[in-house]
Amino acid sequence: PQGCPLSMMFIAFLLRPWILLMVKMGAVPRILADDILIYAEGDQHEKKFRKAFEATHEFVFDIGAQLAPSKSSVFSTCRITRQKLREHTWHFINSTIAVIVHARDLGSHINTGAVLVGTTISNRIKEAIKIVHKIRQTSHSYAKKARMIRMAVLPKALYGTEAAPVCENLL
Repeated sequence: PQGCPLSMMFIAFLLRPWILLMVKMGAVPRILADDILIYAEGDQHEKKFRKAFEATHEFVFDIGAQLAPSKSSVFSTCRITRQKLREHTWHFINSTIAVIVHARDLGSHINTGAVLVGTTISNRIKEAIKIVHKIRQTSHSYAKKARMIRMAVLPKALYGTEAAPVCENLL
């Protein structure tokens, strides 16, 4: 079943040749369960990335997986490279892929542009505020309410705040 430790271990085992291929091509591969990330840096970062990304499409196809351009995205910290990637049609899939500057990533938020965005964390804090209002209306003692907020609400609200900007109004 999807999400079980055995299937995640199998995916990691299956992707070992891909990892070696990426390293050989000068790109840096990262995997977590079924999420694949490739990055390249330096003067030839765009060229390395394009070759590695095309090779990844081919590898994924060769192992029998379905490619889903609508579920894929690319990003760059370089504005010029982002523009080129927006216009690029990926050969193996004959399609463009969305270029992003921020997105949810591993429970937090990743930013690759000049403007920092923390939508994931802001939404998490808003949900935590709703819980605080529910706790406030209970008949528990002040001490017990404070403990519930410290133990359940604050960890939920503040998870990921070290990795992305936080809206001070929400805090």
